[in-house]
Amino acid sequence: LTPDQVQLQSKVHDFAQAKVAPVAEQLDREGRFPTELFQELGRMGITAIPFKEEHGGLGLGVFDAVIAPEQIARADQSLAVSA
Repeated sequence: LTPDQVQLQSKVHDFAQAKVAPVAEQLDREGRFPTELFQELGRMGITAIPFKEEHGGLGLGVFDAVIAPEQIARADQSLAVSA
């Protein structure tokens, strides 16, 4: 991984463990989608990773677009797929 990819991985991992993991099981049991967490991922730029900067994205590559959901999936697979 490049230094930027390591930073992305760490940032998303920390978010997922601090905010997603503690509520993931309860969300599954209740059948609720974590809208607030998804919006926070959007504010972090996670949902914009693969899109060109001229279209409001981050302009990163496909590999970068996989790094983030991988870390989210460690806490909640359904949120990772949505992101």
